[in-house]
Amino acid sequence: MEKQMKTAIFLIILAGLLQTTVAQTRVFTNFNSVHSGRSINVLASAQVKGRHEFGGGFRININKYAHNDDQNNIFKKRMFATKPIHYFGVEGFYNVHIFQKLKHIDLFAFYNVQVVYSTTRNRAFIPAFEHEGETYYTKHECTYGPFTWIEQNIGIGFTVDIWNNIFLSQRLGAGVCFILGKDYPNENKPYFLAKPPFSWEFGYLLSVGFGYRFEKKK
Repeated sequence: MEKQMKTAIFLIILAGLLQTTVAQTRVFTNFNSVHSGRSINVLASAQVKGRHEFGGGFRININKYAHNDDQNNIFKKRMFATKPIHYFGVEGFYNVHIFQKLKHIDLFAFYNVQVVYSTTRNRAFIPAFEHEGETYYTKHECTYGPFTWIEQNIGIGFTVDIWNNIFLSQRLGAGVCFILGKDYPNENKPYFLAKPPFSWEFGYLLSVGFGYRFEKKK
């Protein structure tokens, strides 16, 4: 009996602490564009009283067959899922709210990290031969990987109340994308240099979406 009483008291104290420290919880979904590609993200967060917000969730990668450019990029916007596991990733973030005086608008700075395991789809036009002063090219398409992509970005964002507890969210940031894993050229990958186990490129984050706030703003 004494043990059960101590457990109950502990749970009551814990609930009280959570009530006094967590100001609000939110769930939201957004369209997400980063260095690797595009995704739909489903996230949840808890804002501690004051300015600090912690959250995370998962992302569903969106394959895009057409490339945005013909610059022979290996990784930039080249993520292309070839197996079910490649379609899913995870995201974590920390927001610090820096301007809370406006009633319906919140401005915040953020740190965001996203991790996914996926292949790429690449295309390149390589000079094949010359004839009567004209250069003729051959098109090569192939898949590399899979690689582990770790994308970290910092930036600013804001939320705007739309109706009751529904809000619009937008974020813009810049950072780096780490690519882990090896691949090597062969007869099907003639234009790909051997990739070391670790490489990185500058990246960015752009996202926009909608969410729901479970508690009204104070």
